[in-house]
Amino acid sequence: MRWKINYTRHAGEDLKAIYEYLAFELLVPDTASRQSDRIMKAVRTPDHMPERYKVYEEEPWKSQNLRYFPVDNDLVFYLPKKETGVIKYCPYYLWRSGYKAAIGTNN
Repeated sequence: MRWKINYTRHAGEDLKAIYEYLAFELLVPDTASRQSDRIMKAVRTPDHMPERYKVYEEEPWKSQNLRYFPVDNDLVFYLPKKETGVIKYCPYYLWRSGYKAAIGTNN
């Protein structure tokens, strides 16, 4: 089964924030481009076996089947939905920063 990939509205903003932090605050634009490329490449990997990555252990996300995987120092969070064949990518920059922001499933 091939899965369709969707993004929450905040996931793109988070990727942009990672890029801007690396490029403009740490002043490493080449690293920012490479990291953004690595993240974008990695988010396409679970579309064949989306349940191979670990389930986030805290509720309410565990019961929603929230999964994650690392890309260097960043974590990518996503919700695979078997019944629809959709993988929804969630904000990950906030998680990397130590915030446990609620992940809306309607975004």
